[in-house]
Amino acid sequence: MRIVLVQTWLWFASCLPLAVHPVYTSSDLTFDTSLVGVWVDKKTGATYDIGKGRERSYLVSVTTPDEAEGLFKVHLLSLAKKMYLDVFPANAGKSSDEIHRSLLYPMHTFLRLDSVASAVYLSPLSTVWLARNSGLPCVDTLPQPFAPFLLVTCSTSEQQAMLRSLADKEEAFGSQIVLVEPK
Repeated sequence: MRIVLVQTWLWFASCLPLAVHPVYTSSDLTFDTSLVGVWVDKKTGATYDIGKGRERSYLVSVTTPDEAEGLFKVHLLSLAKKMYLDVFPANAGKSSDEIHRSLLYPMHTFLRLDSVASAVYLSPLSTVWLARNSGLPCVDTLPQPFAPFLLVTCSTSEQQAMLRSLADKEEAFGSQIVLVEPK
């Protein structure tokens, strides 16, 4: 079970840039009650139990089909008329659960929130596209054995400028993640 979970996390993390700093400031935050509830990843079967956290945040418990669990603090923000999620391990540095043990360092990651209705549609920023096209010195592909991880050391304002410039470039985003209501 642990090997499958680590492989799942490594696949997930390799699809998303890992950022040292959050992508939001308190003035960017918003809250959408339609995200709160239980959702299931249409592709992987993982369950996302999204609840209200403190101060315009969400607390998200993720359970994989093999019953591994992880807890994340998520913030919703608005930039350039698009919505994004900043995701951070909630129990960073003190968790005994398997998802967090697979992280070497707690990092932020972010996804574009495309819509919330009968399903939640999320688009991850493509690490391959970003590595080739960002032109930012604060975006770097980590060397082996950590490749293909992309590390973003940009400040919050630099990350926001990057996301604003990419907001309408669909080629900069990877395959959509679709969360549906459980049956």
